Amino acid sequence: MTELNTLEHPIFQIRQSDAGIDGSLLNRRRIDANIDDPSITDIDNSSILPSQGSLSSIVTPDEGIDDITNLLEASAFTSRFIPSILSSHGGSSNVQICRAILSHSPLEGLGNGVQQGGELLSSSSSSSIKAAVSVKEDMAVCLDSNNPTASLGQIFSATFLAQQASAHHGVEIEYDHRCGVGKKLGQLPLNIQQLLLPMHLESTTALGEETEILSWQDLKYFCMSRMQEQDNHEVPGEHVLFSWIRQDQHRKSLLEYAVPFIKSSILSAIDTSKRTVITDTAAIYLPCEDEFCTDMRVLPHYTYLMHIPSSVKSIHLIVQKGYMDNFPSICQWYMEDLVKVLQKGFPRAEISYFIEDPTSVIVFSMLIQSEYIICGPDKSFSWSGASAVFFPAVARGRKEDGEINPSVMIFQNSGPESEGKDGMMLRLASNDYGRLASFLKSHPLPASGDCMHVRGKIGTWIEDLQNAHSAQYSSNLRHYSGNSDYIFKRKASKGKTGGIKYRPSSTYRWVETNSVGLSEPQIPREADGCEVELITLDNLCTLLQAMDIRKIFLLGDSLMLQQAQSLWMLLEQEDQLTEPGSSNPNFTKHVICPNHAEGNNEPFQFKYQFVRNDYLVESSNPVDMGENIQNCGNSYCYPWYEAYKADQGIRNLIIANTGLHVKEADKFREHFHDLVQNIDLFQQEKTSLQNNDIVMFRTSVPGHFGCEIPSLKPFSDYTEYAKFIKTNKESILDKYRWNNMFEYNDEVATSLYKRRNMDWSSRRQVNPDPGKKALIEILDVLPMTILRRDGHIGDEFKPDPVPAGDCLHYALPGPIDW
Repeated sequence: MTELNTLEHPIFQIRQSDAGIDGSLLNRRRIDANIDDPSITDIDNSSILPSQGSLSSIVTPDEGIDDITNLLEASAFTSRFIPSILSSHGGSSNVQICRAILSHSPLEGLGNGVQQGGELLSSSSSSSIKAAVSVKEDMAVCLDSNNPTASLGQIFSATFLAQQASAHHGVEIEYDHRCGVGKKLGQLPLNIQQLLLPMHLESTTALGEETEILSWQDLKYFCMSRMQEQDNHEVPGEHVLFSWIRQDQHRKSLLEYAVPFIKSSILSAIDTSKRTVITDTAAIYLPCEDEFCTDMRVLPHYTYLMHIPSSVKSIHLIVQKGYMDNFPSICQWYMEDLVKVLQKGFPRAEISYFIEDPTSVIVFSMLIQSEYIICGPDKSFSWSGASAVFFPAVARGRKEDGEINPSVMIFQNSGPESEGKDGMMLRLASNDYGRLASFLKSHPLPASGDCMHVRGKIGTWIEDLQNAHSAQYSSNLRHYSGNSDYIFKRKASKGKTGGIKYRPSSTYRWVETNSVGLSEPQIPREADGCEVELITLDNLCTLLQAMDIRKIFLLGDSLMLQQAQSLWMLLEQEDQLTEPGSSNPNFTKHVICPNHAEGNNEPFQFKYQFVRNDYLVESSNPVDMGENIQNCGNSYCYPWYEAYKADQGIRNLIIANTGLHVKEADKFREHFHDLVQNIDLFQQEKTSLQNNDIVMFRTSVPGHFGCEIPSLKPFSDYTEYAKFIKTNKESILDKYRWNNMFEYNDEVATSLYKRRNMDWSSRRQVNPDPGKKALIEILDVLPMTILRRDGHIGDEFKPDPVPAGDCLHYALPGPIDW
């Protein structure tokens, strides 16, 4: 983990000290001595704010801010007295703009007059110059540290309304938010409001070339609604950006119209080098529950394992600064605990954490650049947290208008503590450490279907000699994969194994653990809910019948064949998958499920089928393993598509995998996406809408050099494995290119993550969409299997005919069974 000091890291150089405000600040004279406003006097203890327009009268838009230091120091002071955005004398800026819009007809002269701080002032402008309404924003919008994201939303909504009225309907309205400080006097802006200059809000996109134009009728309807809220002293439950433009069937929120403008404004303000999304990076933003940071809502740690793909190389954990200020002890404890889980769940990623305000330039840059964003829960009506993620997500954009960015996940719930589809949310500071620790390490309920996303990611292997007997097969596997065990048993029966009854690699079992268990390695505790269960014919039949799956179709190379053999032996099927001596690796079996009757009282049954295809491509060229006839490079690609499609009226479970037969990452990517496309095409051809197929793509696991060394034990965790491959000479040379498997797995993880989030309906077991896709998930066996350097076919117990050095394939029974 990398801990970044806010004073040492270059990106933090724009931060200012949080020093308190002393009496000297209260006695400073006004910032701009040239302001011709008699209501402004010296700022002192008896008159902290000016008599009219709050802080809005202090600075003029033409002259800017002459003393940046005063502004930055004042921000800490004013936040204590301004709980939310201070409205100017004439109401909030968007209300003032709406008042101007409703006072005039489109393309009608406005007469002379300038509106400032809610007051309509006389003007000496020449009658030949068309006068404009000028709305100046409250300085609280720039300075409010309690709810700064709402301030940003106010700037965008006011600017958008003014530009729509001016550019398209002839109502001349000038809006100045007055926050932009640029780099004047060598200072850099603290937040995104101060980074926005007028030029950023006046781009071609902002003026409407890519923005949908609001009709005059829509503008009037919107403004009438806003004025009614103002007159009735109503406090909107959500920000004005989410207010409806119209109420008919074509209604849209103001935000839907303003998205291109907001995106353009933010990106034009952000430095060019900070706009590009960095692949394989993730950001977790943990906001306060409300604008005062009275508490923070937290989710179970497994949530982050579910919603961040295993391919990430960097994770930024960002905690809202106000919470650390208010609750430093428990906040630090929580951050450290979450970091431990992230280190275990994403061992190849660099984990760093930051403590920042939601609209700081740092946070915006990180969120815009991160490929995956997760925002923790806050109140659904609060703009303290979720919107900190929302605006960067808008800036990143999507090609498909109106769709949610598939890489952004926002959790929200308005209840104090609630159980929803994403699990319970607890308040961090309002609960004792014991309850919090138990809650944070909890796993999803099995019925939720979410265990598949966390199972096998955090855990360890323990030797269990008492239950080793149950891990053995009831019959011998007469195949290359089973020869080691067969010969070992013969030697054991003759007393030639030193009293060892079972091959040592078959006596270990996988235990799901939590972060606390992993930090206490004495006796790992099984986590509740998602532990790995021993598969039997009975529980598999129960599952298949409940999901109406009538065929298990396995597709892939020799590693996939071993997976097929392992499952077959665990189901205690007596007949062999292939005839001894047969050169054809493919097979089709029918399995009857006793005690699982269907409606016609016939027993439930399913088809079990394997097709050898090393590239996962369809090829019509001749192929025969016995005759060594290869039809896809130096590999075997038996036709699979017709075998898969043969049973059109039933639901299939497809398990697919390929390893290093594909030599290049680009080729692997091409073959993988062709596989997905072919499966989706078949879904569209199927006659029934209720039997869309389920696909599990199994990750590949690199081999372990030196597997023949006697008495090997599993690695305790990924850190130990990583240390080994960095110091082992053969691993460094990597003559078999085993490390390429990480790149291949990352491609699968990234692609399937985005597919799952872009098409939420594809996750459902029953998909009513006629243009449906298969449910495709990743079966990530790498985290648990990579620890098993023992148990390979080429280990110390290998039969004499086995060539030395097969440290890729595992002997059965063994790790693959898990």
